[in-house]
Amino acid sequence: MKLASDSFRNRAAMPSAQLATGGNRHPQLRWSEVPAGTASLALLCLAADRPDGDFCHWSVVDIPPSLTSLAAGALPAADAPPDAPSPTTQAAPDVTPALAPRAAPDARPAIAPRAAPDATPAVARCAALGVPLPRQGLNDFGRPGYAGPAPAAGGARHYIFRLYALDVPRLDLPASFTGADVLNAIYGHIIDEAQLIGAYTYK
Repeated sequence: MKLASDSFRNRAAMPSAQLATGGNRHPQLRWSEVPAGTASLALLCLAADRPDGDFCHWSVVDIPPSLTSLAAGALPAADAPPDAPSPTTQAAPDVTPALAPRAAPDARPAIAPRAAPDATPAVARCAALGVPLPRQGLNDFGRPGYAGPAPAAGGARHYIFRLYALDVPRLDLPASFTGADVLNAIYGHIIDEAQLIGAYTYK
């Protein structure tokens, strides 16, 4: 299985449209060579090189295998978390679910209001295919949907978009699920996986 994007190349810098201080919307994603027997797909975006452990920026589940791409910003992005500091102000973060125990996160610049999605949202695409809309979980800011990168000044991060082909059509998850919940739910159901890595350094 392969995962790619028109928004950035693998291991290249992510554009401002995907950043918390820019458009704060998820990148365009497309996938191919989905294996036979795939009943659904799941997607995670993790900041995997943080000193305090993995941090989930986005989780999407129950993606129908008939869907082969997502336009940039097609799924609603997260609103700015109430604790997000401005570029010159630091605030204590909320206690939010995590994929691994971690210390208080780095100070982050304020998340910008999200941009309007593209004219071909996943909603319309799923309706045309006659399939349910994928479900988005809580990111580790505690908000539903995508939350763009916003490391502290001088911090460099790599953001892993990982797509899983699963043998079940729907994951058994609560209404408000986290990235950690997704990892637990897909255990034993993974047929194949693919990943795309984006980079960002806050200067």
